Amino acid sequence: MTRTISTGTCSRCPGALTEKAIYDEALRRGLIDAKLKAEVVELYEHRNAVVHRFFLTGLRYTDLEPQGP
Repeated sequence: MTRTISTGTCSRCPGALTEKAIYDEALRRGLIDAKLKAEVVELYEHRNAVVHRFFLTGLRYTDLEPQGP
């Protein structure tokens, strides 16, 4: 059975759902509780901050390689 979710679509990707809309829907359907949703949203926001900093600073993956002993 398929259900339609009509809230939280992304304006840049018509028809696509945002991650936060998926978390809201999972909570509404009882798949996760409010505590887990809060944890996931916190991780989502932290990840987004890191990703944005990565792109804004010009950091490269090679900059993250371990430095000698």
